[in-house]
Amino acid sequence: MDDSECSVTSKLCKYCKKSIGINNPKNAKCVNCESLYHASCALRVKSLIMVNEQENSVKCCSSENTNVSVVDMKDLPEESLRIEIAYLKMLLIEKDARINELIKINQLLEENKALVSGENEKFKNSKFTKVDNKIAAQMVAEKKQPPVSDNSYKNIVVEKHDLPVRLTRAKNAEALMNKQLNLMNEIINVNHDQTDVNADKPPTTNNIQDGFTEVKHKRQNKSILHRTSMSGVKNIETQGCATVSETDVFRAKPSKMWLYVGKAMNSVTESIVKEYIINKCNITDSNEVEVYSLSSHGKSLAFQVGIDVSRYDKVNCADFWPKGIIIRRFHFDFKKMKKESIKKQNFLGKPSQGVIQEPV
Repeated sequence: MDDSECSVTSKLCKYCKKSIGINNPKNAKCVNCESLYHASCALRVKSLIMVNEQENSVKCCSSENTNVSVVDMKDLPEESLRIEIAYLKMLLIEKDARINELIKINQLLEENKALVSGENEKFKNSKFTKVDNKIAAQMVAEKKQPPVSDNSYKNIVVEKHDLPVRLTRAKNAEALMNKQLNLMNEIINVNHDQTDVNADKPPTTNNIQDGFTEVKHKRQNKSILHRTSMSGVKNIETQGCATVSETDVFRAKPSKMWLYVGKAMNSVTESIVKEYIINKCNITDSNEVEVYSLSSHGKSLAFQVGIDVSRYDKVNCADFWPKGIIIRRFHFDFKKMKKESIKKQNFLGKPSQGVIQEPV
């Protein structure tokens, strides 16, 4: 579209053909054809004539409108001229800066090119690149050798480097399995080829022909080897087995097994539990049974019961106790017992030994 053509109803900038707001006061408007211009586009059109700066009125067509008073450039204020001059200077400065930037880039590229070319010349003149003529001739002769077939080339490579034949995973697994089977067959054949000297003799317990050895289990003694002492001699604990008469006072304390008895009513006491066990087992000596009450945080009572080892199997049975009573092996809290013994000895003023043995 030429500048002489008018588009009254156009909503596009006449210069850049982009959308433009009609009511935007910053846009320039022609007084003849009413064409619209962006403020930046109006500065780029050389044929525009400023009519009224306050209303952004310009004149772009050749036809004159007698009703509109044309303003001369001399009558324009200095500020508008300064703005236009600043804009033109900005364009010139940007152009000069871009030219200077391109010049600097070109200089850097030339310097880099010179450095690279110098390094290449140094490398060519170095001693590592100087090759003897005989070696070069030999290399050229090797390159001119006739091509070899694929199979023969593979054979040459394998013979030279002793490389294993490359197989797939399935082939490798199959080869390994065959190798193991061959080894097993060799072992079986060797066992069959061996002659047995005692083959004519009948089999006995000492001479077993099936390849198995007889194993016997013998009960060990009660003596236990403990850790070595400071002198390096092992301490041996031995249990006595001599019989003594009934009149002898020096005897070992009878061993006892301890049970936990719980879920008893609050009215049950130690004497009631002890009397129940004595009557149930028909025990004549009341010292064989020991009963101690335990501190219970629940609504029921619990007791620690010590019974002779010979009667443990009979007592540790569900049919022996009343319905609802819980029984199990009693577990001793040695740390708690040690603390209580230390407190007791400190209260009595005796030196603490710091050793507590498990009740037997």
